[in-house]
Amino acid sequence: MATFKPDGFLQQLQADPQQSVKIIIRTKTDPKAHTDRVAAMGLMVTHTTSLVKSIAANGPASAVMALASEDWIESIEPDQEVRTM
Repeated sequence: MATFKPDGFLQQLQADPQQSVKIIIRTKTDPKAHTDRVAAMGLMVTHTTSLVKSIAANGPASAVMALASEDWIESIEPDQEVRTM
């Protein structure tokens, strides 16, 4: 089962399963092999990266929680803006 990062993210999803969220899915294998599955779960894939093996997607929290049972997923975390100092 995939882990949710940071602590409390899963509880945030459970609190409002209909909310729209942006996520990063860290995969154990080539992320491009899993984009169809992510889309079939009701999420919109926005891009993939092979260097970090991840898929960026957005959609309902309920679909994000359903993804957690997929064995090819390492972790799921919110997609947040990153800034340099």
